[in-house]
Amino acid sequence: MINMHLEAESRQVLDALLRLDFASFLRKAMREVSPSDRLLWNWHLDAIVYELESVWGGATRLAINIPPRSLKSISVSVAFVAWCLGHDPSLKFICVSYNQALAEELARQCLRVMRSGWYQRVFPSTQLDRAKSSPGHFVTTKGGFRLATSVEGTLTGFGADFIIIDDPIKAEDAQSETARTRVNTWYDNTLVTRLNQKNTGRIVLVMHRLHIDDLTGHVLEKSEGWRHLCLPAIAQCDVEIATGDSTVYCLKAGEALHGARESIAALERIKADMGPHNFGAQYLQEPVAASGNLVRRDWFRAYDYEPVRQAGDQVVISWDTASKTAEMNSYSVATVWLMRTLAHGKQYYLLEVVRERLEYTDLRNRVLGLRAKWSPNYVLIEDKSSGQALLQELNREGFGAIAVTVEGEKTMRFIQQTPIISQGRVHLPRQASWLEDFIKELLQFPGGKHDDQVDSVSQFLKWAEGQARREFW
Repeated sequence: MINMHLEAESRQVLDALLRLDFASFLRKAMREVSPSDRLLWNWHLDAIVYELESVWGGATRLAINIPPRSLKSISVSVAFVAWCLGHDPSLKFICVSYNQALAEELARQCLRVMRSGWYQRVFPSTQLDRAKSSPGHFVTTKGGFRLATSVEGTLTGFGADFIIIDDPIKAEDAQSETARTRVNTWYDNTLVTRLNQKNTGRIVLVMHRLHIDDLTGHVLEKSEGWRHLCLPAIAQCDVEIATGDSTVYCLKAGEALHGARESIAALERIKADMGPHNFGAQYLQEPVAASGNLVRRDWFRAYDYEPVRQAGDQVVISWDTASKTAEMNSYSVATVWLMRTLAHGKQYYLLEVVRERLEYTDLRNRVLGLRAKWSPNYVLIEDKSSGQALLQELNREGFGAIAVTVEGEKTMRFIQQTPIISQGRVHLPRQASWLEDFIKELLQFPGGKHDDQVDSVSQFLKWAEGQARREFW
């Protein structure tokens, strides 16, 4: 009798844990969906759980980029949907994948969890309406549902509280501009209109990167309101990834995402099989345009702490300004550099990058503010467009900015500076909020969507090397 009582009490505690803690629920769901596979829990699953719990708590946009076979679909399209419907069986989900077969397979896995005895015990109020349910579209007795559909699938008459997008394009289609445009346009013009509440409706996008203009690239370019969890199979730099409100995992450069499942050696074999371009996109989450690769990431040197100014050091701010702030126009970019002369040549330390779309008055204030922050020896401003007017106005006030006249096509201007980078004379911080966007733009150039940071770098390096030659002679 006592044993039965203890068993019942233990079951109640377990049920409460499954109901309240999504990580525990996810573990149980994984065993339900794939009972023969051994689950090797890893910190990246804690990071996914944390981000999904943020969505449950009210965050409206989340993009997760993670390598193949990292349990992304079970976590997002299966367990998260089932857990949310357990808490509120009136919720409406639209779940999208690149084809209907994949969408319905994920729906069947979600159904398997929700029909299990333990799920029914944990969430007794969530019942399926068997008369209205099919694997592709199952409905609860409280009016909630999970609709599985494909990109460009019929959505007429359906609205959702949550939209889950899981692998919206196949890897082999991602290099087709037509295919990418079809997905991105359908998202813009059809899918987002299906949210029942435009202010509070939630969208979760989970995929491995395939192209710089895949759906992840498209939505992050259009809006700054997205939470973004980016998990490379092999870390390219040190990064801290949130796994809770006050906990982070410190992923070190060169470390595997989940070494117990895929070691560095195994990942190198995958890279050899699929090639560096595809591996970089799908496994490192760093798609590079086919026409890019003028520089390599390993050409850059890394520093851990901002260098303290020494005698002879000079700080230079290089501005590449834009004339308009419309969404598709260019950014105004400033790169802040410390120049240091050593026996083996000048060394250039990038201290900060500012990249914003600014009206003229805001641009002027930003230039003044950055000068006040860094007290530079020189400020370079390209003598064109808004930069020309800015130079005239600031120098009338005694600012002392240097007008830089650019010559030649921008690709050739950058190519002329690449030997400086390949010689290891350009140093980047090991961690910075702007670092990944900066590196990606340089690696993607000239095939990327933007080149403003590239222009600022080219302008600075050409001027700095000219200074070095003048000093030498």
